[in-house]
Amino acid sequence: MAAGGRRRWRRGSAPAEETPADEGALLRLSRSGGVAGLSRSRELSSGELPAPDARAFRSLIEGPQLPRLAAEGTSRPDALCYGLRCERPELDVQVAESVLPRATRSLFERTLRREG
Repeated sequence: MAAGGRRRWRRGSAPAEETPADEGALLRLSRSGGVAGLSRSRELSSGELPAPDARAFRSLIEGPQLPRLAAEGTSRPDALCYGLRCERPELDVQVAESVLPRATRSLFERTLRREG
């Protein structure tokens, strides 16, 4: 493992290479789909989040959970889908809402609701 023990992930894949986490990393979270077809997105620095949420995002970005869920999820018509993109460490995933754990879905919803 690289210094700091951080991994870099790509959509639904194994670690591409290890890279240190960036505390001020720019995140882009989006939600699309649903019966109305409405989209919502938010771009923010991880430093703008409350500490518990920043830790939760860091864990999701650095761990294998989201790429694994993205690979498992099946798309349904009118289903909500969340996207999360980060450059450092690298992550770009689209995950069906139906496969997200409740805590992760709540984190995403809370983040999209916040002003800023």
